[in-house]
Amino acid sequence: MAMDEYRTALRPLVEIYAAIARKFGRPESVPDVVNNDVRMAWDHLAAALAQDGTQAIAAAVRSALWHLVVARGDLLQLCIEIVRSDLDATINSIIARDGTIDPRISQSVQASSQRLSSVRDAMLQGEHPLPIDDPDGNVWKLTELNTVLRDYLELFGDTEKINEGSIRGAVSPLRRVVLPFSEEQLRVASNLHQQYDVWIEAERLLAAFPHRMEWRNVGGEEQLFQIDRPDDGGTCLGPRSGATETTFKSYHTDRAAVLARRDRSISRLADTCRLYQLLRLPLIAGEAATILREADRRSLLGSCLLVVGTSVVPAYSIEAAGRILDLPDETEDLDVAWTAERNDSGTRPVWSMLKAVDQTYTVNTERPFQARNADAYEVEILVAPSRYAGMARGDQPRPVPLEEQEWLLNGRYVDRVVVARDGSPARIVGPDPRWFALQKLWLSVQDKRNPLKRDKDALQGNAILNAVAESMPQYRLDAAFEAEIPTALVQAFQRWKLSRPPLPPMPIVW
Repeated sequence: MAMDEYRTALRPLVEIYAAIARKFGRPESVPDVVNNDVRMAWDHLAAALAQDGTQAIAAAVRSALWHLVVARGDLLQLCIEIVRSDLDATINSIIARDGTIDPRISQSVQASSQRLSSVRDAMLQGEHPLPIDDPDGNVWKLTELNTVLRDYLELFGDTEKINEGSIRGAVSPLRRVVLPFSEEQLRVASNLHQQYDVWIEAERLLAAFPHRMEWRNVGGEEQLFQIDRPDDGGTCLGPRSGATETTFKSYHTDRAAVLARRDRSISRLADTCRLYQLLRLPLIAGEAATILREADRRSLLGSCLLVVGTSVVPAYSIEAAGRILDLPDETEDLDVAWTAERNDSGTRPVWSMLKAVDQTYTVNTERPFQARNADAYEVEILVAPSRYAGMARGDQPRPVPLEEQEWLLNGRYVDRVVVARDGSPARIVGPDPRWFALQKLWLSVQDKRNPLKRDKDALQGNAILNAVAESMPQYRLDAAFEAEIPTALVQAFQRWKLSRPPLPPMPIVW
């Protein structure tokens, strides 16, 4: 249904996006942020059609159409980002060669930049950049974005002529692979992490409290019982006395204080999550976020579990302080790896965590390393041979040890907080981006790899290594790092070095 909508209401703009992406050497597939808008449009409509009543259907149609308006806005902004990035790089190359640039072009670029800033400021003033209750204002914003895009395309054409073939209808040799975030985007991303840390700490403290404490009459005498879980019969702590009265009072006082702290942190965190979405920072799937929050609440992230699939990519964008432009779309699943050398809990941490998230999760009998819920959302557990013994014997899903998972244990993990498409926060702890990218490049040439995934692996590996080279100086790609690369990955790294684009100058700030 979403693709049918592209072919009708969004088709002209989708075709423009594809043409611009092709012109500047970017993937032509529609970015995931736009696909999400369209999915949400049809989700609203499908939910209403399952109900009775014209009012519900009318409201859903209105909401669906609004999400398509949002998709148009996102497509326009993405087009502008692509052209503006290469325009800046082209102007920098002209200045580097000639020492100056035509004042007319400089003034036009500055005017277009100010116009873009004006419309973006207007989009940030409300709860949403394109409010559902302001159709006239939305038309103005979309019209302004369309005009800015047209102006940038004309300016790029002018600079392309001046640059005498340094760009010949293909890709700028100096184009950026990471579009830097604005100061406001960076501020919000930083605040999100701090506020999430306060909230998750309160959640962990709450989880450490018993489910409840209560007095029970046992044989005519009041006894204090501690109930650790809702299905727990309770443990007797003794008859009513000064000591048990103090225990009972302390439990309720301390728990109330932590609850109040948690509730205060939730309010601030929710506001920041909304701002994060407004600023179009990178998102993950809501299902993945729910699992990652529960894993973090149980202190499993980073210590026992590592996000090793495409869900880690938003964390790499935050680490790079910008949008990584050439990445393929996110897949509808979550891949995590067990990394602990031993399981100190003696329980089944992965399975109990998944069941706490959704009781409908079951192990796929054909692929025992995978769990699926009633909505067909998939979670795969991976493990390196050196960490396989660290899993509890009865834990599920049960992974097959893979040698290539050993590489993802190297280096320094990425640890970032992002927001899901449903507006909720989640912490991602993922592999060092250098080793993640090299593993992807290695997979892209393996016969055992699904042929449908190889091209995506190559795109992902190259894009992330390019982003590391351009925007992640904290992850060095020097001789010391090359010396660490095992023989199996040397060819992948050398292929990337030969194909990597030249590092561009920083974008011009007008």
